[in-house]
Amino acid sequence: MKGVNDRKFLNQWRLVLDSTNPGLDKDRWRVGDVQWSRARHNYTGPSHAFSIEVHTLERQQAGQLDWRLLVVTETWWDSKKEPLRTTRWARVDEGSARTAINWIEEQSVRSSAASKSMGES
Repeated sequence: MKGVNDRKFLNQWRLVLDSTNPGLDKDRWRVGDVQWSRARHNYTGPSHAFSIEVHTLERQQAGQLDWRLLVVTETWWDSKKEPLRTTRWARVDEGSARTAINWIEEQSVRSSAASKSMGES
């Protein structure tokens, strides 16, 4: 994996998001030792609509900020509510990108295992 803007990383991030906040009904929640927050900005007009979501993940260790990850998703729709385009990008604002990447990888493995075990029930 190359970095936080690598497709694999962003897909793993999305898996963790979907498994920890299904339906996106929470704006703030915890995943293990990481505080996750989501801010959403919308526009709807007669010919198009768009939404920008800003996700901030912060991990504290011993009272100090270990890392902060920002992930931004932007989605556009046409007047028929058909998706036109979705983009995602990420940036480690503080701390080590490798540590944040490792955390997402670990959480995505847990999320995958949990969804498989629920499917077997």
